[in-house]
Amino acid sequence: MKKICVIDDDRILSDFLATVLETEYTATVYNNTESVDLSTISDYDLLLLDFNLPGTTGLSFFKSLGAPPPTVLISSMNSGTIIQEFLSFGGVSFLLKPFPEPEIFLLQIANIFTKIDEIKQKETNLKIGERYNQFMSFISHKLRTPVTAISSNIRFLREDLGEITDANVLEDLHEIESNSERLIKFIDSAVDLHKLESESNFQKVLSNLE
Repeated sequence: MKKICVIDDDRILSDFLATVLETEYTATVYNNTESVDLSTISDYDLLLLDFNLPGTTGLSFFKSLGAPPPTVLISSMNSGTIIQEFLSFGGVSFLLKPFPEPEIFLLQIANIFTKIDEIKQKETNLKIGERYNQFMSFISHKLRTPVTAISSNIRFLREDLGEITDANVLEDLHEIESNSERLIKFIDSAVDLHKLESESNFQKVLSNLE
């Protein structure tokens, strides 16, 4: 079951939120930031953070957290400036007080978790893409260069040795040269495929911008 942390100085509201949330989630409520166990804050799946808190603001507290969980700012003030700043620092969403009926509120929370999953998936895809690009760069530069050198050196070796009559030596040289050329063709095919994928992805980005 997903764990949600609520930090709100309004005891009546925070108790109400806990009651509603605990129908589908595990909820923990704090009425001030001083009582929050910062060592476990990142263990929560979602943090509902009130903007107006004793001695500070939810935004300031959020900025002070080293590795906050996915966080939603809650407030009765619909300030575009505050919301934009919160989102720019990695906040997930904003909920306006007063909250709707419990069923609607739970639907909002479910939609937020869907958004969080989508963000995590995008981040995962980006990491995979970065590693794939690094791997292709390694193949293109770090692997192709020495393999090409091996193939070239074999040809030079044939020329330097002149007429080679030893069948075993000829077979070994042919095997090395053949495998080197085969590997070069494989590398070139992989690089060409990567270029096509990159061009295709670039076209998709352009289409999304139109």
